[in-house]
Amino acid sequence: MAPVRRNPTLPDELISQILIRVPVKSLLQYQSVSKTWLSMIKNPSFVKSQLRHALTTQTDDQTLLKADRSSVLHLDSGRNVAYLKFPFPRRDDVMYLNLVGSANGIVCVSVVFGSHDDYRNTSICLWNPATTQSKFVPSSFNASVRVLGFGYDGVDDDYKIVVYVDNYVVYSENRNAWRIVPETIHSPGMDGFDVCINGFLCGCCGGTYAMMAFDLNREVLNCHINLPVTDGDVDEAHAQHLLDCTIKLPVMNVINDAHDYDADDNFARIIEFNNSVAVIMMIGSSRNINTWTLDDDACLRVGGVRVGGVEASWTPVLSIDTRMRPDQFYGYFSNGNLILLLTNYVSDVKMWISCNVDKKEAKFAPPLLDMAEHCQDSVIFKYKESLISLAGFRHVN
Repeated sequence: MAPVRRNPTLPDELISQILIRVPVKSLLQYQSVSKTWLSMIKNPSFVKSQLRHALTTQTDDQTLLKADRSSVLHLDSGRNVAYLKFPFPRRDDVMYLNLVGSANGIVCVSVVFGSHDDYRNTSICLWNPATTQSKFVPSSFNASVRVLGFGYDGVDDDYKIVVYVDNYVVYSENRNAWRIVPETIHSPGMDGFDVCINGFLCGCCGGTYAMMAFDLNREVLNCHINLPVTDGDVDEAHAQHLLDCTIKLPVMNVINDAHDYDADDNFARIIEFNNSVAVIMMIGSSRNINTWTLDDDACLRVGGVRVGGVEASWTPVLSIDTRMRPDQFYGYFSNGNLILLLTNYVSDVKMWISCNVDKKEAKFAPPLLDMAEHCQDSVIFKYKESLISLAGFRHVN
C-alpha cells in the first residue's frame, strides 16, 4: 500500500505576503477560514504590513463625503456609491454630522446633539468603516465646539484630534486624554484643517492668504506660512508657467455662472500631492484652479506667529480652466489623478473633475455627475480601508 501523501501547504510567511495584497473586505471574510488565518490576520504586525502595502502601492483609494445626519456617502475606486451607516444608535436629536478627517482607514466624525435653539454638546467619534468598529472619544465638552482636524502621528504611532475651545486642545489616542496647547493664537477664518500630510495638519486661514500647520508630534502650531499668492498678484515667471500648463475642460451647457468676483478674491485649499504638501488655488476673478507644490517642508516646523509670515517656496504644476467660478471646491490626489469636487450655488452646478497630471488631461467624471443632489455642502476626504483597531473599539448594532 502506497504511503498517504499530505496535501501540500505553503509556509506561513508566504501566505502572509499573499494576504497583505488582498482587499480588506475579503480579509474580514478569510478570518473564518481557520484559527491560524484568524490569528494571522488579527496580528498587529500583519495589520501594519497590509496597510503599508496599500499605502505604498496607492491601491483602492476611495472617497468619503459628508451626506446627512446619520450616514456618510462612500465611493470606491470603481465609482460605486454606498451609504455608510454612522456607528451609533439612531437618535432624533442629531443636529450635525461632520467629517473631520481620515487617516489609515480611521475616520474622525464630530456629532452635534441638540436642537436649533439649544446645542447640547459636541461628541467626537473614531470609526473604522471597513471593520464597523468605533468608539466615542472621552470629553467634557458641554457645548458646540470647533473640531479642526484629525491625523496620524507616525513618530509616536498615535492618532490625534485638534479642537478649538478658547484654546487649541489636542486629544492623543495613546494617552487617551486631552492636552491644552500653550501660547497659541487662533487664526481668524480658520474653519478646519484640509488634510494631514506626514504628521502635519495643514489648512488655509486669514482670508486664504496664508497656510497654517499643526505639528502632531510636537503639538506645535504655526499659523502663518505664506502661500504662493499673498496679495492678489502672481509674479511674471509663475504666471507664464501656469499659462503654459493650462488645461481646458470641455464646455458644459448646464453652467451658468452669474457671479461677480473681486480681483483680490482668492480661495485655496491644501491637499496632499505625491506625499508632499500642495495648494489648489483660485486667484481673483479667474476661473482657473491652479496647483502649486511646496518645495521644502522646513517651513512647517517653524512654530508660533511671525510678522509678515513664514517664507515658503512653491512651484506651479498645473492650471485647470474649469469654465466656471465655483463657490466651493475640494480635492485630493490619487493614483496620478487630481480629483476635484466643484460647487456653484448660483447655477446649482456640482461636478467632479479628474485630471491626469502627467498627461495634462482633464475631464468631467460622468458617473459622478448624477450625484449632484448628494454633494450640497459636502466635504471630501481620501479614504483607505484598513484593519486598524484602536483601544476601546467595539461594534455597535
